[in-house]
Amino acid sequence: MGFSKNKLEEYRRRGFGEVPNKYVCQDCVNNTEWKEQIRQMATNQSRQKCSYGDNRLATIPLDKFISHCIEFINANYDRVWEDWGIKPDEETNKYPCTTWDTWDLVHDIIANKAGIGHEELLKDIAKAIMSEQDTIWCEHDVFSK
Repeated sequence: MGFSKNKLEEYRRRGFGEVPNKYVCQDCVNNTEWKEQIRQMATNQSRQKCSYGDNRLATIPLDKFISHCIEFINANYDRVWEDWGIKPDEETNKYPCTTWDTWDLVHDIIANKAGIGHEELLKDIAKAIMSEQDTIWCEHDVFSK
């Protein structure tokens, strides 16, 4: 398998595409649980400057942070078509449930859950996820409510 095909397989497996060489610090999020996750993932050897602020404490590569975001998304949301087979109404082009595209899911749900206020970080997360799976999302068990 060639380098390009290996990269595509890696992107597909992890759920997001190419990520800029950037770092995220614990101050990029306001959620206590997410701050702790960053602290736990950070290593003492990695004292990189945060790409979204001036902090050098507890930084992690952006791809590690996006992996954490993907875990949260997969634990709470499904792909409307891929997971449920739901198509939009032919006349209204609307889904029979609340949906988000990837951009909105990141900017509305991830931003609020993690407490991310930095627009550049949100854009980097959304672009990386959209490059591999630009899709329409809904909550798990959408019809059990």
